[in-house]
Amino acid sequence: MVTFLAVNESVISRNRVNRIFDYLNKRKGTTRYGFKEEQDMIIEAESSAYKIMKYSSNFFAVNFPLMVIIQPIMAVIAGESWKQLPHPWPISQENDWLFYFSFLLQFGGVALGHCVAVASIAVLTMTKPITSLFDGVILGIDRIEERAARKMTVEGLTYQESMLSCLRESIAHHQEIVDELVAVKPHLEITFFSEVTFISTIMACEAYPIIMGIVDFAGVMRGIWFLIIQVMSCCLVNYELETVANKNVEVGEALYGTPWYAMGVEYRRLVLNSMTFSQNPIWIRGMGLLGLRASRATFYSAMVNAYNVLNMMRST
Repeated sequence: MVTFLAVNESVISRNRVNRIFDYLNKRKGTTRYGFKEEQDMIIEAESSAYKIMKYSSNFFAVNFPLMVIIQPIMAVIAGESWKQLPHPWPISQENDWLFYFSFLLQFGGVALGHCVAVASIAVLTMTKPITSLFDGVILGIDRIEERAARKMTVEGLTYQESMLSCLRESIAHHQEIVDELVAVKPHLEITFFSEVTFISTIMACEAYPIIMGIVDFAGVMRGIWFLIIQVMSCCLVNYELETVANKNVEVGEALYGTPWYAMGVEYRRLVLNSMTFSQNPIWIRGMGLLGLRASRATFYSAMVNAYNVLNMMRST
């Protein structure tokens, strides 16, 4: 799974990722409707995403060695041998070669688990700015009469003509952002699939000995701490992916809030067509994994399903 995620980042989705970041960089320096809030929103979203990424990376960089050394330290405090694995395995401590091999294996597993968590959080560097772009469309629609008044003054159009022109601009802007989101959607789905399957399995492995009571106090504390981290990471990613998915519906709701009832047939037709296009969220799905989609409502189901499957495998 880690190899699959690495190949996705470096080969499969490289062009998609480059495309979306090029688009975001272009939009960062311009405003579509002449409102300062547009530029402020995307700059704030990008800054927030990179702050989360920075703090998360630093946190995982500190947490990784702690997960490795806490078991030996607790053993030394208890007056036992320091030769303890990060995750207890029933191996003989007298066989040094077996111990060191097992330690390196678990060391690599813990490292890869933290790398997957960082890669999942890194998705926010694109989803948050995309969300802000949708917010820019909604801002333009909410203030469409202000834009229309400006067009009437500058271009000498009638009220009906300026409103229709502004509506067409917003619809084209919305479609442009949707196209970019759909283009990068396969990358987001692969990352989401990797996150859910990998982190869910790690959570199941950590929860099983705690629930079965086959671990000491140090193992319980380490396992609970690791479970909290995994749940928080998974919740954050699912929440952000659900937010960007629902923005498509919010655009439709903003269109309904315009004075379409006072406009002509062409305006009403455009509003109706756009609302039909925006009636469903653009869900990020887990590559057909049991129909799983990124949302706050379904991430818990993924955790439970992964634990049930692993528990069934251990029982056989």
